[in-house]
Amino acid sequence: MSSDPELQEPLLEESPPVVVVEDANVLVEETRAEASFETNENDGVGHEQPAVYRDVLFAVLFYLQVVLMMGTAVWSFQYLWKQEEPDTIAPTVAPTAAPISNFTTYMQEDEAEWMFPSDKEERQIVAWTLGFLVLSLACAMVSVTLVLVALQHYSHTAVQISFGIAPFSSLLVAILMTFVNPHACAPFWITAVLVALLSGIHYCVVRPYIPFTAANLKIGLQAVNATKSLFVYAALLQVMTMLYWIVAVTALSGIIVYYHNQLVPCGDDVAQQCHDSIPLWMAVLWLLAVYWTQSVVQNVIRATTAGAVGAWWFRSPDEEVEEEGGCCCCTGQQDVHDAWHRATTYSFGSICFGSLVVALVQVLERVVAEARRQRQRQHGHDSLWLCLLDCLIESLGRVLEYFNSWAFLYVGIYGYDYMSAGQHVMTLFQQRGFTFLLTHTLLFQVLRYIKGSIGLVSGAGLAVVGAVFVQNATHVVWAVFAFGFVAGWMLAGMILFVVESGVRTIMLCFVERPMDAAIHHPAAYQTLTAGWSRVYPEQFPHRSTTTETQAFV
Repeated sequence: MSSDPELQEPLLEESPPVVVVEDANVLVEETRAEASFETNENDGVGHEQPAVYRDVLFAVLFYLQVVLMMGTAVWSFQYLWKQEEPDTIAPTVAPTAAPISNFTTYMQEDEAEWMFPSDKEERQIVAWTLGFLVLSLACAMVSVTLVLVALQHYSHTAVQISFGIAPFSSLLVAILMTFVNPHACAPFWITAVLVALLSGIHYCVVRPYIPFTAANLKIGLQAVNATKSLFVYAALLQVMTMLYWIVAVTALSGIIVYYHNQLVPCGDDVAQQCHDSIPLWMAVLWLLAVYWTQSVVQNVIRATTAGAVGAWWFRSPDEEVEEEGGCCCCTGQQDVHDAWHRATTYSFGSICFGSLVVALVQVLERVVAEARRQRQRQHGHDSLWLCLLDCLIESLGRVLEYFNSWAFLYVGIYGYDYMSAGQHVMTLFQQRGFTFLLTHTLLFQVLRYIKGSIGLVSGAGLAVVGAVFVQNATHVVWAVFAFGFVAGWMLAGMILFVVESGVRTIMLCFVERPMDAAIHHPAAYQTLTAGWSRVYPEQFPHRSTTTETQAFV
């Protein structure tokens, strides 16, 4: 990769000859005297934008679809409630499934008693379910906390261990299958050997990038830890997402039952009548609304994380002490509140704009996939053109999601509108090279393994508790383990999404404004420079001390 004068000259001229954390005051004074950041929009670096509402039209459209979905859900709830009344049940004349309201009419008494137990049994089931739910969340929280603390102190070791998780898992499965069925275990052992071989090759190829990944992960966790209330906002948005899903499913259920009760001619035979089905355009709009909302929630979390971590990057420790003295809450949490406010007000239209683009591609992908399935059912074979179109749309969707994941960093940090943020992303791609943006894949591979590990730890902890309270019930222990694994997996996914966004923000800020870290966070600057110099020695020269060299070897 060719060196960039904008990054090379300041580092060559301003960085001290020996990087030592104890000399941080000298480094701060030297870089503060030399570093100047002119607000030139043509320099390829992001700058703070004025607080004005951007892309307002898309925010208005998003709120309209939410209001429309809620109104439809209210109507659907009332319509489904009326269907329970015997006088309003529509007659069924076609050989289709019975209406929902007739579900209990054909049940026998013994079946009804089995499906609907007594009040005492119901209370016991509810109590056990709530108890295991609370325990699973507690185990998941403990697992996530322990893993994040370990990552912050042993990020380099965690990256190295991640390469052994896949071979170890394959070997464990092969050993278990050997005890279960020794005559059919050969394919599992072959798979374990192949996975171990590929993992070894992968480790040898990406080994130079391990210090780079560990440095970004360590400082990203440090920044997220300084703004830990991000997790509260992320949890709040996840709860709102679940509530929206309930509303959306209620709305769709009422629409489906309404059209099911409508009678239409069956094909060319006018005399025979069948139940109608929901129109295609209405199903597509419902799917678009759901995808759009889900994407908006994720991108609000990403923009909020980027804004909070960016504020941490650009603020000096002296300013933090002064603001903390005059405020009832710490500065990092105030940064989160400010980033949340901007992401949900001034930049919300930009977030809705970019999320709508991705949602449209996702809906188109689902429509094409459904067309392929229908053709296979009708003709018994797939269509080459539909297959190619499906692959093209899927690839386009992944590219847009990847592009938006960087664009919303500019939206969250600087407050750009969506189009301007996209232009800055393209400038970043052109000036810094695509190799820089591809090196983060190792980091997200590590986060995926961590997510699975948290799920296993949470499930195992809950299974131990279940084994203590439930004696001689192996199936119950396995069910409890699955319950804890799902809870840990979901909680880890939410938290690691914040961590991933924070690490991306650190990467972007270090590429665009490395001297801000040298001024405001000298220790973090040493760690990042030591890791990045292994991958980009020309752009980020660094002569580390013996302690730093041992840490990254």
